[in-house]
Amino acid sequence: MVRPQGDGFQALLNPPNDLRLEASDRIAVLASSHQDAEPAGTVADDIELTEKTAAHSEERSQRRVLVLGWNHRVPALLKEFSSYPKEKFAIDIVSQVSTNKREKRLAIESLSTDQLSVTQLEFDYTVPAYLESVDPASYDNVVLLTSERLKSGAESDARAILGYLLLREQMSAQAASPAILVELTNPDNVSLFDNRRGEVIVSPVIVSHMLARVALRRELHTVFDELFSSSGFEIIFRSIKDYCLARGEYAFVDLQQAADARGEIAIGIRRAGLVHTPQGGAELNPGRDEHLQLSENDELIVLTTDT
Repeated sequence: MVRPQGDGFQALLNPPNDLRLEASDRIAVLASSHQDAEPAGTVADDIELTEKTAAHSEERSQRRVLVLGWNHRVPALLKEFSSYPKEKFAIDIVSQVSTNKREKRLAIESLSTDQLSVTQLEFDYTVPAYLESVDPASYDNVVLLTSERLKSGAESDARAILGYLLLREQMSAQAASPAILVELTNPDNVSLFDNRRGEVIVSPVIVSHMLARVALRRELHTVFDELFSSSGFEIIFRSIKDYCLARGEYAFVDLQQAADARGEIAIGIRRAGLVHTPQGGAELNPGRDEHLQLSENDELIVLTTDT
């Protein structure tokens, strides 16, 4: 829900079950369209929810991240990494942009070194021998960024795609490989990643979507801030085993109640066998009475602070 606060709004995502709504409050809903988000004419029967209990969270060990490429978003990316209190990151940045130039830019941010260790490497990652020298398979995550050094977005995307292909070739013999995220500028290039491992984002499209939604509904700004900041709620995948659920048939309302008992909100499911399809096996906002046949490797998509 979103509550007016002065000239702005305060997001209260996943509020306690006993929270009393005020007349000026607004409910944040997930729907396929604005029309589907219209309030119903009748109120459904009360659902009996068990008391929420805080989920146990353990301190994570250091995570190694390899960043291939450099653009003006890197300082903000590192600042976000450094703000996660429960995790520590060792980040290696590879780019042909001079190390001195990058370090001067990062010095302006005064990044905290408590959670973050950054190493600058200066070479062309599209040269196979150079890329192999850093052993990409040894990292937990690899991020391929578009470059602002090139004259066009097409050239930048082509370079990122080439880097991705080299990564897949070098790690093809590995039993386990790091999660790969590729940033592109042209949505037409996303089709090149069909049936391939890794995640792809088109940053201009994401920014455009968010701008349009905030322009139409100002109160969504605080919701996005809450979702995309390190201190707020996050959307994560969690195995159904974490909720003591076995394979079988469940109504989505049963899954919602299982998540609610852990202080979370279930917003969908992800099918394990469809993870590498274009939709990633994700199904958001199923009907509450819809019966879903789940396997033991399927996951709930939940809103939570426990990551």
